[in-house]
Amino acid sequence: MEELQGVLALKDSRIAELETSLSSVKISGEEIEGLFRLKIEAEIEYLAISKATQKLKDGASIQQTLLEEQEKLSETQAQVLDKLVDAEGKASVLKNKAEELEKYCGDSVVVQESFVLQKRVCKLTFYLFLQIIFLVFFFWLFLLQLSPNSGMVVPT
Repeated sequence: MEELQGVLALKDSRIAELETSLSSVKISGEEIEGLFRLKIEAEIEYLAISKATQKLKDGASIQQTLLEEQEKLSETQAQVLDKLVDAEGKASVLKNKAEELEKYCGDSVVVQESFVLQKRVCKLTFYLFLQIIFLVFFFWLFLLQLSPNSGMVVPT
């Protein structure tokens, strides 16, 4: 841009020089025509250079905007990466807790099965106890019937 501005300043000084030389010297028609051509060429170059500088300025602003957007995207990516790391940590903790719960569930199934077995054993013990009581009772009745009653005689 500085080079272009330097070139423009040079062209402007050339135009000014040509205008001063025109006013101080009487020149023929062909020379004037040549000077007009030079002036027109200088103005055309000035317009081309000014358009080029404007395009460069626009390009620079677009690049600046793109750089800012890239910075924002990189910040967003960093945040997403941080969240991903946090999520992985939480997932690991949840996995460990799930394994512990599975272990406890397995333990609770074992405890539940032991309660069922204990209940069955209690039932069987109760039934066995009742049978023993009935056996003793029936054995006692049997012995009572076998023993002679010494106190009572029944006539036949």
